[in-house]
Amino acid sequence: MLYLVHLPISPRSFVLWAKDRGFGPKGARDDGAALHTLVSGLFGKAVLQPFRLFEPAGAPWSLYAYAGRDAAALAEVSRMVATPEMLDVIDLDKLRSKPMPEPRTGQRLGFDVRLRPVRRWTDGSRMRERDAFVAEAVRRHPDDCDGMASTGRSRETVYRDWLAERLPGVTLEKARLARFGRQKVLRNGREIEGPDVTFHGTLIVADPVAFSAMLGQGIGRHRAYGYGMMLLRPPDADVPGC
Repeated sequence: MLYLVHLPISPRSFVLWAKDRGFGPKGARDDGAALHTLVSGLFGKAVLQPFRLFEPAGAPWSLYAYAGRDAAALAEVSRMVATPEMLDVIDLDKLRSKPMPEPRTGQRLGFDVRLRPVRRWTDGSRMRERDAFVAEAVRRHPDDCDGMASTGRSRETVYRDWLAERLPGVTLEKARLARFGRQKVLRNGREIEGPDVTFHGTLIVADPVAFSAMLGQGIGRHRAYGYGMMLLRPPDADVPGC
């Protein structure tokens, strides 16, 4: 059984907690890495994964995640292991969940997903990652700066193809690049800069089992740090605020 979990987060307490653990002004601020540390300490490694953080101005933040346990089971563990400062950040009395219904073949669903579309390659003995758009440009047009534009390969097109590759059990009806930026993240003590994108769109479920597994696993890399969680919406609808 897959559950959608909601956790309210106190912004002020979270920023202080993260700063005390080295996620703050002295280095790159990476809320995803700080949340990875926090939720792993509260619930166990990869229990709330993938997740997505929403940070509305002037209001409590919201963390959504998929999990294999409901709110009561999650809270039972976390109440035993939580430290007082963790409980300043997360109010376990407001932890909520709902069981995800079984999808059906042919069902149309809207979606909203934050992604880090990268390709990996080996540089000597070291594994590296590169923006999927840049990786394609270097591979296909190494000596032509205008090659991607002249062949109609925009960032949106490249990223949409990258997303489609990672959607088993799904027909991608449409996908719109709603936001593009570049973000520095902290991984193993190093800063890594890369794409940070959000897609809105509509899909059709072709294989319900594969689709449900994809929801629970997340999409792409950095799923443990706030990327790759597909939130479902009504098809063809505007995305509401969270």
